[in-house]
Amino acid sequence: MKYIYLFFVVFTFAGCTGSSIEITGIASGLTEGTVTLKDGEGEILSGVNIINGKFHIDKTWLKYSYYGTIMVSQAGKDGKDFELYLEPSQYTIILDKNSLNYYPKITSNSNIQNQLSTYHQLYESMRDAAQQRQDALDEKYKIAVKSSKNWDNNTTIIANQLQIAQVKTSNINPVVLAVYVDKYPENEIAAHIMHGLDFEGDPAGYYAIYKTFSPSQKNTDEGKEIGERLSAIIKLKPGALAPEIAGTMPDGKPVDLKALNKKLILIEFWKAANYKSRINHQVMINKPPPFMTNKELGIVSISFDKKRDWWLGSMRDDKLTWTQVSDLKGIDSPNMNNWGIEDLPTYYLLDGTGHILERDVSFNQITSKVDYYLAHH
Repeated sequence: MKYIYLFFVVFTFAGCTGSSIEITGIASGLTEGTVTLKDGEGEILSGVNIINGKFHIDKTWLKYSYYGTIMVSQAGKDGKDFELYLEPSQYTIILDKNSLNYYPKITSNSNIQNQLSTYHQLYESMRDAAQQRQDALDEKYKIAVKSSKNWDNNTTIIANQLQIAQVKTSNINPVVLAVYVDKYPENEIAAHIMHGLDFEGDPAGYYAIYKTFSPSQKNTDEGKEIGERLSAIIKLKPGALAPEIAGTMPDGKPVDLKALNKKLILIEFWKAANYKSRINHQVMINKPPPFMTNKELGIVSISFDKKRDWWLGSMRDDKLTWTQVSDLKGIDSPNMNNWGIEDLPTYYLLDGTGHILERDVSFNQITSKVDYYLAHH
């Protein structure tokens, strides 16, 4: 089927100066395809065809400068997005068909774009080096296993080295960011880069990096959001005393976790209108997992409902028999921020004294987590 060329230009103003972006590009090896310029929300600003390895996006109006993307699509293949900082300037972008997984070479008068290019170059260099080390150890491990009649000490050492290398490769993002910030302390993109990473997956590690940010980066909107989020999450690390629970039980009394007199406490955050929460309740009641019958485990459910009738009605419909709490403030409840809740349902596992053992426990893993803890304590 013949490739259908795509050509469209939105919001272009040939006579504009000082408030438009213009891009000239070379796409080595690409005889046909498209290049699409998008804003930060993914809305198309302009798009052109690649013709004989070249493309040109004429002056495209920008109301202000911001992070956007440029998508490069080959004939018959999915497009590849690259982040750009869009500001009034002339950009030159050089692509290569054989290395479209790498950030393109970009030349412009944009200081922020130049920093972004430097960061991606550093990331790709460190990522590739880590992957090469992993691949070399993987090959060494295969040879050791194949040549050894029995699993020996040398094979164990190589296997451990390979496992460490795999962890380093998969966790390369914070390492790269830390190196970048150390090398370019006055950069203007660190908060933006971290905002796009899973910084909540390693709050302690990312918080250490965040503290090295310049004051200007900490004071950006993204920097403030990261700082507030990490400050809250860092208090929820294993071993920390769990936050207080805002709200009361249906009888108006507050819940006392210690008074439950249990070795373990499962905290559930839910809402009557949340389908997944209600499905899990049905499983807990009608097809109870082993943790439901464990006498050393107590359960406390904290609702983010606003209407008392909805809260009590769903408790009655789901036949919930364990401790229920709500302050009837919905997502405005202090429980939302204090416990770092982003999705429902969310489960925490606490010890009997109210200290956090693990946060964001998967519903399907609750039984195994409970069994493991009780077997080792």
